[in-house]
Amino acid sequence: MPGDITTAAAPEDKGRLAFLDGWRAIAVFVVIQSHLIGFRHDPAWLKMLGRWMPAGQIGVLIFFFISGFVITRGALAEIDRTSAFSLPAFYVRRTFRIIPPLVLYLVVCLILGAFGLVDFHINNAVPAFLYVCNIGPLGQCAWLAGHTWSLAFEEQFYLLFPILISLVILRKRPFVPHLIIVLAFCLAPLIFPVSYIGWFSFVLTYALFTAGCLAARYEAVIAAAFARYANFGFVLAAIAILVTPFTLPVPILADYYPLTFIVTVPMIVLFSGWAGGAAREVLSNRVLGYLGRISYAIYLWQELATSELFRNQSLPVELAAIAGIVVLSAVLFEVMEKPLIQLGRRLSRLVVPIAGEARQVRA
Repeated sequence: MPGDITTAAAPEDKGRLAFLDGWRAIAVFVVIQSHLIGFRHDPAWLKMLGRWMPAGQIGVLIFFFISGFVITRGALAEIDRTSAFSLPAFYVRRTFRIIPPLVLYLVVCLILGAFGLVDFHINNAVPAFLYVCNIGPLGQCAWLAGHTWSLAFEEQFYLLFPILISLVILRKRPFVPHLIIVLAFCLAPLIFPVSYIGWFSFVLTYALFTAGCLAARYEAVIAAAFARYANFGFVLAAIAILVTPFTLPVPILADYYPLTFIVTVPMIVLFSGWAGGAAREVLSNRVLGYLGRISYAIYLWQELATSELFRNQSLPVELAAIAGIVVLSAVLFEVMEKPLIQLGRRLSRLVVPIAGEARQVRA
């Protein structure tokens, strides 16, 4: 691709932060509880409980912050190690990590739709596959693919991310035509928002992506300044997030209070990692960590478990469906995702420039 980012070796999972996997697990179950509570008609006590639980949006925002933090951290490690950032290798790894699980999920939904078990058709699957479910005119994704709006934001950010690395870290001017196309695509959800997402979610999404990138870029500086206050900061951020339901009776607070998540989400995630004691211990628990590693599959398939296929059944049936989805996600991770991730890494190492044709960029 035109530009000033060239090939380097693929980063491994060295330096993986266990507490982040714990947060991934928490984030995906926050989304599940939101879908479970928010869309069931009974029992009444569950609906009442839902008023005092964090919104599913918070879970997605945690994912956005972690995504920006992790990919920037990996890119910086690669640049430190090789003085270059590999755009082709980056996309090879992302392709093998993200696309196959999504394709499998969409194919299964199409099969269920063909048998009349769910309301899902090819015109719902295509925008999900193309990652445009967050763009108004294109986002006719229905319930079973509606949650891919967040994946659309991620993939659009992945197009923008290498340009940011080239411009900010490597101090190289990006290829202007490519920059214009990418910016147009990334800004489309803001110009043509989907009704249930809105322009406000665009602001929160990119603010959290940016916060994650900045946190990784200046991790040492931030840690030196705030690590000593980690326990206090973690508690403060947790309280600020948990009081969200109390803002609902006041429309102006309910509308704009989510802006505080731009600060409180990074605080609660980072401070939990720097703090000692119970918070970090729980987040680094092996069970929670494993759930975090399979959270992508859980996020995809929970939409089926909380769809009308199970939502109209009794609560124990829907809970059993959710439990089944977690088991299915573990199986898929072991037999499909993990081998494909490893294959993507191996192939990314083969993406090397032909001698004399590639330009090596020094950081």
